[in-house]
Amino acid sequence: MAGYASAWAPNLGIVLSTDSIRRGPAELAQSMLTLADLTGGRTIVQIGAGEIKQTKPFGWNRAHGINRLEDFYRIFDRLMTTDGPITFEGHHTTLTDAWIGTAKANRPQLWGLGGGPRIIDLATSYGDGFCTMCPFVWSSPAKFAEEREAMRTQLARKGRDPDAFRFGVWATMLLHEDPDVVDRALDNKLTRWLTAVAGRINQSDWDAEGIEPPMPRDWHYAMKMLPLSMSTTEVEEWAGRATREMAEKSYFYGSPAEAVAQFRPFIDAGVDFVGILDMASFVLQPDELPAALGRSIAVSSHLKGLVADDENAPKRVGADV
Repeated sequence: MAGYASAWAPNLGIVLSTDSIRRGPAELAQSMLTLADLTGGRTIVQIGAGEIKQTKPFGWNRAHGINRLEDFYRIFDRLMTTDGPITFEGHHTTLTDAWIGTAKANRPQLWGLGGGPRIIDLATSYGDGFCTMCPFVWSSPAKFAEEREAMRTQLARKGRDPDAFRFGVWATMLLHEDPDVVDRALDNKLTRWLTAVAGRINQSDWDAEGIEPPMPRDWHYAMKMLPLSMSTTEVEEWAGRATREMAEKSYFYGSPAEAVAQFRPFIDAGVDFVGILDMASFVLQPDELPAALGRSIAVSSHLKGLVADDENAPKRVGADV
């Protein structure tokens, strides 16, 4: 799909997220290089250690994720910096005189995705950046700034340039101009269920905000959540654990300008990339969805400074959106 999109809109960059489990390192690297050629190098691939809901049902072992991620980082580094065949012995991957050719004119960026000390260590050792969710993981600008500074310290200690490393977030939002629609979205059962299982990816993070976690403190959705194996009763019960206060703390919500105003302190703290995840799209009626996409585009325009955050202020004209 990314290749199809880049053919129709060749001036766009591509940002994808995936995992280290379901495709072999060489095959994934080749696909990344192809996308980088299609976009003139404007390709970022964010890779994490996988989620059990996308691995276990299809026969993959989620427990292998972090070691496979290390294998991929090391193999990708070797493939990008070596002209000839490589031989490699890793945790799960063995390569012998493996060569993907010399078509490496456009190197894609490789970012870490997720969280945890080992994933961060691998990203600061081999990656071009790091990305996670906000406010699901980085719940405040201060929390982000703290994590950003810690990673920059790691980079400097490893002899890498901290200023060349980028930081991104996938921002969860509930976007609508009508306050009544936003109010219903915050109270929607699906929104509450998502808040319970992922409003704070690390459930113990709720403690720092004086809130009792809705799930066990050692429960992590990436390693525990198998939604198609859950009963309706279980889903209902989990959704009921999330309060309105927790939902409000888990999303940037309101009109595009209002959501941007809530999010802008993260930009000021050093966020370089923003992926917009408008969760309202999952609770609106189908005929409302085309307009929902427009709100995400509006958020992007606000963040790029193409329109004023005050929706009553005059818009800039002549800008290339």
